[in-house]
Amino acid sequence: MSVAQPVQRPAALGTPFGAMVTRQLSMWPFAARVARLCLLLDPSMADQALRNGLLRAMQQAYFGSDGYSQTRAVREAALAAHYVLRHHNRDVLPMEQVNAAAVVAAVRGEVAFVALAGHAAAFAWRAGELTGQRGLPRQPRPLGLEQDPVITLWRTPLRDGDRLALVCGATWRPDSQRAIEKILAEAPSTPSAEDQLAEVLGDARPAGVLVVAPASPNPRVPQLRLLAGHDHAEATVDDTPAVPTVPGRQRLSPGRWIVPLLGLILLAMIALATLAIVPQPGALASHVEGVSPRMAIRLGSSADNVVDLAVGDAALYTLDVGEGAVRAFSLDGLEQQPAPETLLARAGMSLDSLGRQLALPVAIEYLPGPRHEPGSLAIVDQSRALVQVGDDRALSEEAMPTSAEWQQLGALGSGATGELLFLDSGARQILAYPALNHALVDTPRLILDASSAPRLPFDQVAQIVSAGESLVLRLDDGSVHRLGANGADQPLALRSADASPLSTSALAADRTGGLYLADPSHASIVQTSLDGTVLREMRAPELAGVRAMDVSLDGHRLYALVDSGVLVVDIPAE
Repeated sequence: MSVAQPVQRPAALGTPFGAMVTRQLSMWPFAARVARLCLLLDPSMADQALRNGLLRAMQQAYFGSDGYSQTRAVREAALAAHYVLRHHNRDVLPMEQVNAAAVVAAVRGEVAFVALAGHAAAFAWRAGELTGQRGLPRQPRPLGLEQDPVITLWRTPLRDGDRLALVCGATWRPDSQRAIEKILAEAPSTPSAEDQLAEVLGDARPAGVLVVAPASPNPRVPQLRLLAGHDHAEATVDDTPAVPTVPGRQRLSPGRWIVPLLGLILLAMIALATLAIVPQPGALASHVEGVSPRMAIRLGSSADNVVDLAVGDAALYTLDVGEGAVRAFSLDGLEQQPAPETLLARAGMSLDSLGRQLALPVAIEYLPGPRHEPGSLAIVDQSRALVQVGDDRALSEEAMPTSAEWQQLGALGSGATGELLFLDSGARQILAYPALNHALVDTPRLILDASSAPRLPFDQVAQIVSAGESLVLRLDDGSVHRLGANGADQPLALRSADASPLSTSALAADRTGGLYLADPSHASIVQTSLDGTVLREMRAPELAGVRAMDVSLDGHRLYALVDSGVLVVDIPAE
């Protein structure tokens, strides 16, 4: 892995420094994801070699946390600098010891995850409003002390037009917030905003500042990228709009303005006709409902490692990649916790009398049974084995020779007839494995590939759901796409009840031919039809951090994975 070099700033004792890195993460069978890592440090002493080592340790800690949640990954990056400094301080004289403050930010899709240690802060400028979070000021530079530092975690949306400012080593004054608002609103570019903030928030020396703008439309970079100095042109979005050249004034002939005028008249007539349409009686309108989620499973510290859940006929299943385990919980229980009796499968568990063992489970999907018969849970492990778990909790490995041809698991889904949908993002295809007598058989059917859906970004698909006669995909940028029978890609332009765009973090079929979409920016779950019409919106503060969700087979309950555990929501009757 390449090593990020520090952003060049004026040489001074303890000058804050940082780096911005973009990297594509890929570990089979997970699909590739792009993350931007922003690091900013404020050390008490200048030591170029030590600072390079801190950067190396922090980025390795973050990029080595693929299986963790983003909040834990940025926390691990901040703690990596602490452990390096603490080891350094134990081997030197007291006057040579180094302590530091730090801010770490990771941008995935349209969300920024931030970890703050000591005298550090982060601010988000969005739609004319400034929000932010600061570290604990009572320990200005806690990294490197004997006791572990307190890490303050924060998350914020980062969409087009937004700016995220990371600050270390600032001198705070009564008018600092107003100055930050003015600069982030008016600075023509991110380098200009950085220079102005560094001077305004500095004292005898400039403050350390990194300003982050949303990624470009195609931010996927196959190698580690470095942002050095003010060379922002390739790695960040320059906010300065392009100024078109103005041609000389020309005299328009009548034939050149009559056609546009007729077009405007036609559009006006269509608009008036649309406004005059009276809704038919019984038409369903979008409305907002308050719900009261309850804690079905309290996961505690292990919640960071739980990456997926699935709802079956008689149990709720979770996948923990940290302990390499799949657990089964009661559908009706509340405040449940992981216990020996909840363990269903774990890496190293024997699969048969021949000694074959389950490798690290990496994906789960519940396959409904035919008619009213119970279904089974499908587990894919890192060795490409496919294991099914019946209602008797017995594990059985299915013979799948074609699994050797899998390149990269992008997502698993289930069809209406109990088939397993496998999205191979590396081979750019979607396969369906049918079920026979409750067991999957190795005769996959090709649903779509790059030739039938040439515009579909297979490598960006994070989730696949079967709803009615359609397949619905959620991309890692939060957008939702519906696939037609011929592979036609139909992006759904979804908006919340207040008309603002939705950024979806999780997706589930509502069991009636529609969809549920988790929108963390509005702390809500939105129910839509397959054409993108919003039917209703369920809101609660606890829904702001939904990472995965599923719906009970009867469609009456919704289960959502959040940072503290699994919530259950009783879906109100329509």
